[in-house]
Amino acid sequence: MTKQTVNNSNKQEEQKNGQEWAPKDTQELLTLMSIYLDEWKHRDSILWKQTFTFFWATLIVMLLPFAAKYLQINIPDKLPQFLFPLIGIIMSFLFIIISQAYAIRLTAVGKGYYNLIDKLPEEFRRNTVEVEYLQGKIKPKEKEKSKPKKPGETEPKKRHKVYAKILNSYLAKGISWIMFVLLFITGLILLHLTLAG
Repeated sequence: MTKQTVNNSNKQEEQKNGQEWAPKDTQELLTLMSIYLDEWKHRDSILWKQTFTFFWATLIVMLLPFAAKYLQINIPDKLPQFLFPLIGIIMSFLFIIISQAYAIRLTAVGKGYYNLIDKLPEEFRRNTVEVEYLQGKIKPKEKEKSKPKKPGETEPKKRHKVYAKILNSYLAKGISWIMFVLLFITGLILLHLTLAG
């Protein structure tokens, strides 16, 4: 039996017993974090590369009949002009499915990485402004301190987690949804123009 198999079986036994897996030492945790970070970088580059490539390809397909005269491209007369925006609309739905799948994978790796950061001993964690503020090393300004709390306002620790969640999960998903809406509306407008003209 290999060392990897033994470690996996130990982790499974701990999970069955209700215990959470924890690395045996800090070096093991740092190695695991390095692997997660490399995977996150890889998935991040793939996400943006594929998203922008698919976006531009869809837009080009939609605009092809309108740009054909300027680009001196000969489109056969038998091919209906409305077909290009229609194919672009279909491609925009494929675009959102593919980009959301990449974004979900990126988010999962990011959450795993942040969970590993939480397992680090305090002396190995990054100090950010938010962390130092939460630890009391940076004091809030007197004006902010004396302001009455508004209804629904969260504590700084909760706000920090909200910011991390927004940056980690919603940014990749949100940008691809904005791009989808732009493609879909453009496709509908171009389809209307080709059918009306």
